[in-house]
Amino acid sequence: MIYLTTAHNDRDLFKHFQGMAINCPIPFGDFIFKGVWEEWSPISVCGERKHLPDLLKCIQDNRHLEQIRGAREAGFKQVFLVVEDEFRETTDGDVELRKRGKWLRQGFSHSRLESYLSQLEYYAGIRVHITRDARETAHRVINLYRMFQKPPEEHSSLEGFHQPPNPVSLNGRPGLMRRVFKELHGIGWERSKRAEDYFKGRLSLVDALRAGEEWQNIEGIGPEISKMIYKEATER
Repeated sequence: MIYLTTAHNDRDLFKHFQGMAINCPIPFGDFIFKGVWEEWSPISVCGERKHLPDLLKCIQDNRHLEQIRGAREAGFKQVFLVVEDEFRETTDGDVELRKRGKWLRQGFSHSRLESYLSQLEYYAGIRVHITRDARETAHRVINLYRMFQKPPEEHSSLEGFHQPPNPVSLNGRPGLMRRVFKELHGIGWERSKRAEDYFKGRLSLVDALRAGEEWQNIEGIGPEISKMIYKEATER
């Protein structure tokens, strides 16, 4: 369950949480919830929602930094910031806020704002989310809540390998030898065909992988690539 602040200026959020939030006074931030970290160790997560004008004031008086320090000292392992507004940089470097269909200058340097947000992420480890309205903010927080209900090792989105598409063959699926050769260092799709033509009927797949300098007999393959192929095929 997500605990949502009862602050007056955040009352528009509750209806967008689809029954996944409880309004209650909370000591830090605007959203807090429990989650898990590595090996299912429990953690607490705290999020702050700020509209652009308030954030700009916080940058000037350091109020947001004090809020972050308070959350860290209270034991929140993960802290994030949601900046909820549509804004842009003017031609002379100011920040403009879109409000009621109009762009309003804020009298604040866009580069200073961007620097602050970047330093939060890179130096303080505070994840920054930019949203356009209360609905998008609520959905972003819900997605974070769901992510933190499993430890990092239980997620698989970062464990994939890029698999570029193969050119379409009108002669059926490529053979195993060519598909394996394609994955070798420096070979790719075209050289894998030359290698298949060279080794097929002469050496088995395993013997071809360990053929060493013989790979240099194939057009486009030199000493460095042949060494890397042998290393890949023989390393344990």
